[in-house]
Amino acid sequence: MHLLRNRVTVLVVLGILIGVAVSATQHFVQWLPLLGSPEGERVDTVTWALNYVSFAIFFLVMTVMVYAIWRYRARGDDDLREGSPVHGHTGLEIFWTAVPVVIVTIFGLWAGIILTRNEAHAKDVRVVVATGFRYGWNYTYKTDGGFSTTQMVVPVDTQLEVQTDSRDVLHDFYVREWRLKVDAIPGGQGSSNRFWVKPDVKGEFKPLCAELCGPGHAQMGLTAAPVRVVSQQEFATWLAARKKESQASPPGQKDFVKIGCGGCHTLTKAKTTGNVGPSLDIDRLKAEAEANGKDVQAYVRESIVQPNVHIAKGFPANVMPGDYGDQLDKKTLEDLINYLSEGAP
Repeated sequence: MHLLRNRVTVLVVLGILIGVAVSATQHFVQWLPLLGSPEGERVDTVTWALNYVSFAIFFLVMTVMVYAIWRYRARGDDDLREGSPVHGHTGLEIFWTAVPVVIVTIFGLWAGIILTRNEAHAKDVRVVVATGFRYGWNYTYKTDGGFSTTQMVVPVDTQLEVQTDSRDVLHDFYVREWRLKVDAIPGGQGSSNRFWVKPDVKGEFKPLCAELCGPGHAQMGLTAAPVRVVSQQEFATWLAARKKESQASPPGQKDFVKIGCGGCHTLTKAKTTGNVGPSLDIDRLKAEAEANGKDVQAYVRESIVQPNVHIAKGFPANVMPGDYGDQLDKKTLEDLINYLSEGAP
């Protein structure tokens, strides 16, 4: 009771209690996205703990500040009193130095334990490489024959190793429901940038880019095909169909998928619906080529190698990368041109 007669002690206790009470109200509102993995559950645990501590400290500071503003306010224009000289308080200084050190140490160790547990994995995991490009994602199933697709489909309750790579600039592959993300670095090839996850909730989840990568950055989360978590049987059916489709598809179509063109462009025969750039359906390409006085193949070639020469109506310049002429080898470029132009001169 003696401590409660101390005004500072009362303020400290009151501020902490208000902070904890306000933190508790967060559980009545769905602040966080749907949880879809055990790795994410561990992340959420430390996130909630951080919220409690942060709110407690915030309201502690605000309670003392509001009291000080009220207690030591001027009582009119003629109130010229000066505050009492204070030369420090050793105990208080030790307290406000020691408490943050303890908090940071605890959360640092806790985060390290969570990271270690989240990176624990079996040897025979399914490996999928998520390759970022401006502006979309392409996925290569390394342990399933190496075929590429514009949509990630994975089985529920199965551990995955998601590796990352980039064809142009720095991206960051992030699925909110898994609470995991990792940078996609040009030339990385997944050797060091990867995470392990065991999705335990079926559904469709948006793959986001968590690194500013250019003018189409925001649309990567809006137009990219969602990551699908499906049953084991549904995945087996999907996997067999993709393998068969990959083996039967012409070289140009494989290049179209591998490069990730469908993430930005609609192409009916490839079943892509991207809208960052104009449609690549042959009727539109023929009309555009004729309007510019070129044959279809020449128009397609120029649009790939020098994308700012012909800007389709309603679409901005400088969105499509201008270095495909250097990135693509001669055969890949020719196969892609033939596929898009359907062999038309």
